[in-house]
Amino acid sequence: MIRRTAQLSLFAAILWGTAACQPLPPTARASVAQTQQSWTAGAPAAKMPAVVRTSCRGCHAPVRHLASPNPAAPSFADIANMEGLTRNTLAAFLRDAHNYPEQMNMELSKEEVNEIVDYILTLRDPLYRPMPS
Repeated sequence: MIRRTAQLSLFAAILWGTAACQPLPPTARASVAQTQQSWTAGAPAAKMPAVVRTSCRGCHAPVRHLASPNPAAPSFADIANMEGLTRNTLAAFLRDAHNYPEQMNMELSKEEVNEIVDYILTLRDPLYRPMPS
């Protein structure tokens, strides 16, 4: 029962964080584009799956120490360091398209799910502290 409750809490936290994934206004898009260029220049980008570069980073910060372009979307580092997160719970969330807010409008293949999970788990850090909001 406790394990199921922890899984439900994890999914609720992810859903809350992604519920506001909506298109950004044009002025914010330019700022996001500049930030995203810096992501591709760093070492983490070399390991970053294509689906993350093309789809996820419009809302989520996919690297450490950056805030997400969409303030309501958790960074991948925040997700990776959530208490109770496991490979299985994250993969289950990503495989179940019914978990996603309508604004995300995404379908992921099994390979994409595995790539995203593998990548997010590289961002785990025992000393991690969320960025102040």
